[in-house]
This record gives sequence, structure tokens and C-alpha cells, in this order.
Amino acid sequence: MKNIMKFFIKIILPIFISIILYYLSRQISPDEQKYVYWAILFLTGGLFIFGVVQGSFFLNRCSKCGEWNAMEFVSKELVGSIRTNKVKELKKEIKNAQGEIVRTTTKQIMVPALKNTYKVYEKCKKCANIKVKTETEIVEI
Repeated sequence: MKNIMKFFIKIILPIFISIILYYLSRQISPDEQKYVYWAILFLTGGLFIFGVVQGSFFLNRCSKCGEWNAMEFVSKELVGSIRTNKVKELKKEIKNAQGEIVRTTTKQIMVPALKNTYKVYEKCKKCANIKVKTETEIVEI
């Protein structure tokens, strides 16, 4: 719970700061406003990137001890494989005498494929808890 609170404080606090900057910018001259708008834009972009990084750490946390970014890959085991079909798009470009593309046609065809199911084992760096995930992958034959 403590880590979740840190996550929200790191995201919500800068958003409030950007809102305050916006309302302050409405009280200054138009020449100075463009700099404040750029500051808000960079702050918002930085917050978005920070949120994506924090979210990836949050998703990669241990379910037992709660440590963020603690799970490391151990092994991957093939559980099963099923024959299936996959849609593949074929693109054909028609060119004129000068080599310019006049028309592009797209055709969808079904190709044979394998749907592989894997068990992925991850281990916590801190408490040695083992987490098992299931992943699927479709491979064209």
C-alpha cells in the first residue's frame, strides 16, 4: 500500500502543479504566456513518460513482498502447440512508366500457423518468490 501511495503522489502532485501554472498564465501578458504554455507542455510530456515508466515498474512487482521492478526472468517452457490459421496481407504496388506508384492493392489470405503456449517463470530478486505466467504466440509455418 505504501508503494501505491508513492506512485499516486508522484503522478497527481505534478498534475496539480501544471493546473496551477495554467491559471497563473492567464494573468500575465500574451508574450509571456507562450513560455508558460511550453512549460506546461513539457511538464505534461514528462509526466506521461514518468507514468509509463512507473507503470511498467508497478506491473513488474512481486505479489508476495510488493517490491517494484523485482521480478527477473528464469525460464520459458513450451506447454502446448495447436495448428491454426493466420490472416496475412499481401500488398502489390502498380507503377507507371516513370516508376511512380499509381495504385496499391491489398489482398488478405489465410496461411497455416502454430499457436504456441508457454509457461514463463519469474523470480523475485528480494524474497525469491516464483511467479508463473502464461503467454501465447502465433508463429507462421
